[in-house]
Amino acid sequence: MGLLHLFPTVIYSHDSLGISPLESKEYIDYLNTINYTSLSSSDHISENDNLLNNSLFDNLKSNILHHCKNYLISQKHKFEDLQFSCSWAYISKKGNIGGNLHHHSNAYVSGVYYLTEGTDLIFHDFRYEELYGFRPEYDTPSKDPLYSYCKIPIKKDQLILFPSNLAHAIDHIQDNKRRISIAFNIIPKGKFGKFTSSLYINGND
Repeated sequence: MGLLHLFPTVIYSHDSLGISPLESKEYIDYLNTINYTSLSSSDHISENDNLLNNSLFDNLKSNILHHCKNYLISQKHKFEDLQFSCSWAYISKKGNIGGNLHHHSNAYVSGVYYLTEGTDLIFHDFRYEELYGFRPEYDTPSKDPLYSYCKIPIKKDQLILFPSNLAHAIDHIQDNKRRISIAFNIIPKGKFGKFTSSLYINGND
């Protein structure tokens, strides 16, 4: 009997957005001045959940939207335009909350831009649980072809985009370096659906 892998989830990874070292330093310097909420002693999320609205990030913002459009076009999605619904900074270090799987509601595409090297990004398909009734341990090796989690190594200046309903988490950080990233959710803008099922979303981005 053979196993068929139907309907794979496609994520988008771009190794470098080409953000200059000077611009990257300006981003990090700014992120070191803003207010954070402590999720733990090693995990901090910015209080501002519209971080990319700051004009300092205009270049990064347009760059991300460009790649997001390429991602969606490659997957045959139809849309008029895209906009950020929220964006925030996340800083973590050794002792972080690893494996905290979650997904983002009310969004279309989610993503992370890395200002530093970071620990792996974990993805998990909860359909595995629906099939078997339990969640496999994400740090336990498995040769099972249906095993539903994957770790993506992270580099500085890397961008990762994925469907917002895909569960994801940060892996445990093993070294003493700070992991600095900017995360965001993107939603469509424009007209969707037909006839009585149509919806028009207009936002000021």
